[in-house]
Amino acid sequence: MRFSDMSIGVALVCLALAIILTSATFPSVPGQPYGPGLFPILIGIGLAVCGLALVGQSWGRNRAFPLFTAPPWTRSVHLAGAFLLSVASVVFYIAVVDWLGFVPTAFMVLAVLFIWMRGRPASSLFLAAAVTAAAYASFFYLLSVPLPAGILLPSTG
Repeated sequence: MRFSDMSIGVALVCLALAIILTSATFPSVPGQPYGPGLFPILIGIGLAVCGLALVGQSWGRNRAFPLFTAPPWTRSVHLAGAFLLSVASVVFYIAVVDWLGFVPTAFMVLAVLFIWMRGRPASSLFLAAAVTAAAYASFFYLLSVPLPAGILLPSTG
């Protein structure tokens, strides 16, 4: 994926404005000539200067260059689908993991991704189960990270 200097510069200026506007709302500290927003505002000003420099340099060099150039993989249905499926999997995981639980959610996400990207459904389902079990064991038992049990949690009512 290729972005022009113009689009990156505009994005930096927008980010800088967001930082400056947000930092300006920080409460002041009584008796201090400056508050907690000073350094974020200075960083925002620096980002804005860099962004404007990129925009000016790009504008003077060549105005005909497209703001965004799609890479060749976006023309492949399989590869573009893999990208979109990856993003959708993250959204699905965030949306249902607390209700459904880590193990079923991770298995479903991995199974769908493996089947799409590898083909071979039988081995992909086995691989998804193995990776889910390894991830669960690593996080829950080795690292003591509490993972959502979801529907696997016994009912107490």
